[in-house]
Amino acid sequence: MKDSSIIGTICETIKDYENDYKHLRCDVHIEILRYIEFKIIAEYLNAIASRKLTCTEYWKRCAIAECLQNDVEALNITFNPLFAQLNYVNKGENLTNVLHSVAEFITLRDKGMLLLEIASLLRKYPEMTQEFLFTLTDIRDDVTSSESRALTEDCMKMIGKKESDPVLKQLFQMAKGERKTSQVIKDVVPRIRRRVKVSITNQ
Repeated sequence: MKDSSIIGTICETIKDYENDYKHLRCDVHIEILRYIEFKIIAEYLNAIASRKLTCTEYWKRCAIAECLQNDVEALNITFNPLFAQLNYVNKGENLTNVLHSVAEFITLRDKGMLLLEIASLLRKYPEMTQEFLFTLTDIRDDVTSSESRALTEDCMKMIGKKESDPVLKQLFQMAKGERKTSQVIKDVVPRIRRRVKVSITNQ
C-alpha cells in the first residue's frame, strides 16, 4: 500500500504467466486465477491486521485510501478481462470490493458516525472478525484503542451472526498479520508455479 510499484509488478507477473495457463482446462485456469486473486487480497488484509498502518493525521488516511483505490483499479483491470475471456461470472462477492469498502471506511471523517459505519461494514461483511474490525478502526488518529475496542464489541453484539460467504470467511480468518506485505511477490509466485504443476499433473 505504500509502494505503488509492487501492485504493478504483481499485475505484470500475472499477465506473463497467462501464456503458461492457455493449455489448461478452463475450470482449472479459472481456479488458479481465483486463487491468485484471493492470495493478493489476503495480503492487504494481513497488512492491516499486522498494524502496519498508522495514521496520525486525516490526510494520511486519505492518502492510504487513495492508494488502495488505485490498487483495486489495477487489480480489476488485470483480472476482469482474464475472467471474461474464460466466460467466468463470479456469483459471489467480488473480492476487490472488500478493499474498496476498507478504503471508504478509512476516509470517514466524522467520528460521530463511526458506530453506524462499523455496523454498516459488518452487515455487508458478516465474515469480518472482531479483531480485524478492531484493528481497522484503531488505524484512525481520532480514537483511542479502548474506544476502538468498545465500538467493535458493541457492533458485534448489535449485528449478531448472519449467514456468511465461505470464501470471505476464509479470507478474513487468514488476516492475522503473520506475513509481511513485502513478501507478497516471493510468496505468491512460487505458489502459482506449484499450483500450475499440480494442475498439469492432474489433467
